[in-house]
Amino acid sequence: MPTGYTAAIAEGITFEQYAMSCARAFGALVEMRDAPSDAPIPEEFKPSDYHLEALNKANTELKELFSLTPEAVRLKAKQAHEKSVAYHTAGRAKQEELKLKYEAMLAKAQAYIPPSPDHDGLKEFMVRQIEESIQFDCQSSYHAEALQNPALSADEWFQSERVRIKGAIKHHKKGYADDVARTKSRNEWIRKLRASTKDSPALQLLSVVWNDGMKDSWGRINHAMHSALELAIGSGVHFNLGDFAEISRRFDWGYWVNDNPEWIYTDAILNLNESAIAAWETYKGREAFRGNNVSTFGHRRSFLHVTSPSRKRERLGVGMYFEDAERNKWWVNGFDDKAGIIRVASYYSDSNKGGWQQGKPTKLKKLTHDDLREICPAPKKPKKKAANNE
Repeated sequence: MPTGYTAAIAEGITFEQYAMSCARAFGALVEMRDAPSDAPIPEEFKPSDYHLEALNKANTELKELFSLTPEAVRLKAKQAHEKSVAYHTAGRAKQEELKLKYEAMLAKAQAYIPPSPDHDGLKEFMVRQIEESIQFDCQSSYHAEALQNPALSADEWFQSERVRIKGAIKHHKKGYADDVARTKSRNEWIRKLRASTKDSPALQLLSVVWNDGMKDSWGRINHAMHSALELAIGSGVHFNLGDFAEISRRFDWGYWVNDNPEWIYTDAILNLNESAIAAWETYKGREAFRGNNVSTFGHRRSFLHVTSPSRKRERLGVGMYFEDAERNKWWVNGFDDKAGIIRVASYYSDSNKGGWQQGKPTKLKKLTHDDLREICPAPKKPKKKAANNE
């Protein structure tokens, strides 16, 4: 049986429409959960003006307070006391009137004879409800104590108002700042949601090549798709987290991505495309392996213009090498993501003193994250120098 969220699927809604509909029950859109299903989701939420208006009002009140003459302060203090007396007198009278009504109904509830033992619980419930209400609504000494308070002097009233208004200013400043931050967070949540349900720029680029490129030969389209993916990664085009699962499904990438698609991850690292890195790690379920003095050149094309061929601390991809604590080179051959392992090789020999990737490896290792951290610990951050206050 369809739910309020799934009913429209039969009508042919898009995934984006379905996702945005379900999103009303979560996060930034939870306030729209009970709105009509066709109510448009705003492109951007605005902060509530409640705190801002209250803040402006409090600032005006403070300005007016300090502009009062001594005579006006005395008059204001007198009026405030009269207003307080009137308020609490009315409140106490209303409280006493309510108590009489409660007590009259309580007497009836206590005198009620249940028609059967099964109704005894109902009588007990009725009595308890009234007794609790009397305790909560009628026993407070709030109004009586307030009426005992003497009138404030002009100076006491002035200082009391100053404290009250400044407290209100502080409260509404914080309230408005919190509301602005909360609204910013809501808008960011919605922005990310909208982006995640649409094709990313990278997927759009590949779609253009796949759908609109010349189909005169599979060789052309396969080479073009491979080049387009290289271009998307190297140029820093944005990828969504689920893109590589979608690329493999939508574009038959087994024909053009090559036997070992780990070049994608290496290129993403090499070209500092953080979105492509995150998308590949999501696709593979991989926690990044990091090494020291990582070589990023020589095996893949970089779109970046940099002066150093290595990075002090970097993710590791196939074809890169890193140095252990003794400055020995280890070359990355592959990953076993299910086991959480990186496969590395060493090529040192009498004829290869530099440990470059030549011939057959002389050592092979399978390293877990803990193994890698042990032989290749992260460099310690330098301690900040204490400030010289002399």
